[in-house]
Amino acid sequence: MIDQVPDYLFAKDLDHRFVIVNQAVARIHGYDHSEELIGKTDFDLHAADLATRFFEVEQTIIQSGSPMIDMEEEVVDAVTGGKKWLSTSKIALHNDKNEIIGLVGISRDISVRRQADRLRDEQSLVLEMIAMNSPLRDVLDKITRLIEEQLEGVFASILLVDSDGEHLWHGAAPSLPGTYARAIDGIAIGPNMGSCGTAAYRRESVIVADIANDALWSNFRDLAQPHGLRSCWSTPILSHQGDLLGTFALYSGEVREPGSFERRLTERVVRIAAIAIERKQNEDEIFFLANHDALTGLPNRILLKDRLTQAMLHTQLHNHNPWVSVVFVDLDNFKTVNDRLGHTAGDELLKIVAGRMVGCVRPIDAVVRLGGDEFVILLVDLPASTDAISVILHKLRAAITDPIALDGHEFHITCSMGVATFPHDGNDAEALLMNADAAMYQAKNSGRDSFQFFTAEMNTKAHERFAMQDAIRSGIARSEFYLDYQPQVDLRSGHIFAVEALVRWRHPVLGVLSPVHFISLAEETGLIVPLGDWVLNEACRQNKAWQDAGLPHLSVSVNVSALQFQEKDWPQRVRRILKESGLEAEYLELEVTESLLMRNVDQAIATMKELQELGVHFAIDDFGTGYSSLSTLKCLPVTRLKIDQSFVRNLAHDEDDRSIISAVISLGQRLNMMVIAEGVETEDQLAFLRANGCDEAQGYHFSKPVDPGAMADLLNAPELILEHI
Repeated sequence: MIDQVPDYLFAKDLDHRFVIVNQAVARIHGYDHSEELIGKTDFDLHAADLATRFFEVEQTIIQSGSPMIDMEEEVVDAVTGGKKWLSTSKIALHNDKNEIIGLVGISRDISVRRQADRLRDEQSLVLEMIAMNSPLRDVLDKITRLIEEQLEGVFASILLVDSDGEHLWHGAAPSLPGTYARAIDGIAIGPNMGSCGTAAYRRESVIVADIANDALWSNFRDLAQPHGLRSCWSTPILSHQGDLLGTFALYSGEVREPGSFERRLTERVVRIAAIAIERKQNEDEIFFLANHDALTGLPNRILLKDRLTQAMLHTQLHNHNPWVSVVFVDLDNFKTVNDRLGHTAGDELLKIVAGRMVGCVRPIDAVVRLGGDEFVILLVDLPASTDAISVILHKLRAAITDPIALDGHEFHITCSMGVATFPHDGNDAEALLMNADAAMYQAKNSGRDSFQFFTAEMNTKAHERFAMQDAIRSGIARSEFYLDYQPQVDLRSGHIFAVEALVRWRHPVLGVLSPVHFISLAEETGLIVPLGDWVLNEACRQNKAWQDAGLPHLSVSVNVSALQFQEKDWPQRVRRILKESGLEAEYLELEVTESLLMRNVDQAIATMKELQELGVHFAIDDFGTGYSSLSTLKCLPVTRLKIDQSFVRNLAHDEDDRSIISAVISLGQRLNMMVIAEGVETEDQLAFLRANGCDEAQGYHFSKPVDPGAMADLLNAPELILEHI
């Protein structure tokens, strides 16, 4: 009767010899009849190390009388040669005098369960890798190894579609023969292009059970057969929108079709692979948008500073390239195009001019759009001669002035260019850019349609900057700075929930100046630290004064500079200001930029968490203009993302800006952050933001920045804001 039981049943004597076994035990050890095992021990059947482990466990049971329950063991099936996992229980066997005379055991095959557990654990690890922004190749390699562990005798491969959608390139194939994997790297997509090229072409699974005799492999079977590859089953990897991302394939050394488990497993891993690939594409797109101009696709100011700094460092280290040149380019009569044909035509002209400039320089150079009709060209690895630069400038000038036809009109665009070189005209990126800009204005003032090299006379403007620096220092001491406040509005309730403190300068000669006239200089000179401390102190004091006057309790948002944030005693200074003002920390929000955070992520997180423990909130200002990885962003103790007004400004006619804003709103909400848009000025902008689920907004549509008294009036009369919602 015990031979009918599928589990493995056995009994052993005190010498660990089998005295009773059922047929299942005999089969797994490679015997036809159970009687053949009688009298044998584990040392007759297993490798010495495994037999020793069994012996030690059984000795403990016999000596102590204590059972061993559900011990999981890995054994080799002598018939198939495959590994099996057994769950085994063993108990001592007693005679009628209660003496231990041996033991009884029962084992159950749990291989399927262990395989499912392993699959679940590996899938979780892959998803964790995706969430933590592990390199795509590492994720794809893990996916292919996962399926190879689950299926015996198969090799997995992932190919990725290229940007033109016409070829498939290597993604992962850890077990495929290297020569074969390299041979199919770059395979074309189309009919009769093997399993993978055809699956990508058809957008459906292609099962080839016999490579040697299938017409789809007529051009490729000679590549596969020498490596023993007899069948190949390929499935397209598609995005959630149905776009082709690549293919997933399984190869077998047997002529056969996949089984049901192999088909189910393929469907599962293809979905995971799609998530990984699409996530990487989205991150690449966000990075590109953050570092490139949306209109022309050229690098932007952020990327320019990085490349310029790298070029200067390379020159200093290797000393083989004595000059790095920065060319500041401004189109002279661009405004006439916008005035005559509108911004759409103007955008088209900018793209044409950008393309022409790119065509005039070498691949190692860079053409950058700063904004509007301003461009910068970075020239590297040039001889230390103005003649070599002049050749390129003349080529650029000729290309730009070539007539441009738009909407039946022909335009003749000219440009003014200014050149500054390293190391003669500046020792850092900012100095070079500033001096190239000064040279460009000299060219413009000299009649336009020309270029100028930076000269010592242009340092006059630098002296003016020094004078402004002294004026800022004096202005702080003389209390010439003051704060206006702009309300931030909850788009669902229409109520003011916070105000942003905005610094102004009442200059004794120039009158009232906005931050654009002095903040950059204050940051460059370090004066932003005392100025920023004053702003924070005054904003906290004013908010507490509003509360004491019985006005609604709300948060005040204060911008923090990189220099302030990096100082070691910054958290202590914030704590002191809160204590002196009497404002509770929960009513203070500090705005930091992406670029500030990415300078030293670990330090930023530590500083933010220290202040967060006090109750201070954080917002990322100008979100979308810098670059922060998703894995870093989710680790930051941030409660609010602030969409930069540059994206809001062009909502009405810039599809890229609309896409970016929608993506930022979705990203912020997925990370449980509130999303606020700044610079909202029109009803159309507000309607778009509300339709896309934006939480909050601020801008002239609701109120311009106002003094504390006017702000108090707004808080006392919320209907003035509600009528704009």
